Amino acid sequence: MIASMQQSLSMASGPSKLGTKEKQKQSSDICWIEKAKVSMTLYAHTTILHSRRHKDRIMTKQKALNQLKETRQLSTALLKPLDVTFEQFLRLGQWPAERQEQAIDRLIAREEKKVG
Repeated sequence: MIASMQQSLSMASGPSKLGTKEKQKQSSDICWIEKAKVSMTLYAHTTILHSRRHKDRIMTKQKALNQLKETRQLSTALLKPLDVTFEQFLRLGQWPAERQEQAIDRLIAREEKKVG
């Protein structure tokens, strides 16, 4: 795709005996190609920056386990790394506090076996 754009640019930059409409069309094609190049470059830079930021936000199983031990509260950010479904999370929220504590203890014990 880029090669065809470059070919179009090289053909457009050479001397030609085109009419006004053809020159305008050629000029708009060059403008479109330049915009596409800029757009592709910006997309590549944005993707790289996003992936770098995303790596910082990825919650590992160990980080999730440490946070659960500290706060003793299960949050939605911890669900995926701790292999807990959203349905289980909602069901846990409806249980009495005493039973929730037991479930958290069992979850911590289960995850420590997996990590350790």
